[in-house]
Amino acid sequence: GNITHFLLSSSPIMAWERPPASEMPALHIGILVLMAVAVVLTLLSPFVGWGIRRWHRVPDQDLVRIPTGARNALWLSALLWVMSVSILLPNLLPRKISVEVPSALGIALLFPILAGIMTLGAAVYAVRIWAKQQGRSTVRVLYSVAVVAFFLFLWQLSVWNLLGWNY
Repeated sequence: GNITHFLLSSSPIMAWERPPASEMPALHIGILVLMAVAVVLTLLSPFVGWGIRRWHRVPDQDLVRIPTGARNALWLSALLWVMSVSILLPNLLPRKISVEVPSALGIALLFPILAGIMTLGAAVYAVRIWAKQQGRSTVRVLYSVAVVAFFLFLWQLSVWNLLGWNY
């Protein structure tokens, strides 16, 4: 039959189980890399875009942009994701969490929820910019990839019970 558990005779108190596909390390590492790239590109995009427009001397009247609300929603979402990770990681250090649950952990677990709400707003904008064909197609694709990456990270946090309602 199928192997379901792994036991060592030298350590009979420990048993290993095959994790489900949703908990495979390769999947989560891929999501983390995608998320990191999406966050960095999102946070740097206003500055990079400004530099490119200045380099090519594109006049303001020739710009084809997505709505300001869409840009702000995605940028704020990326900023909240950075804040979430930077507040969450110090509270998950093994030496802190193995002795007691840090008091700041409850607050830290709320930041991913805020980032998720902002990501939902960015997703609404993504649907709108595709429906109205606003902005260049490459910008729409990159915007959508960032929104998908943010949702995948939200799912990843849910798998690992790192959302506020799981605390």
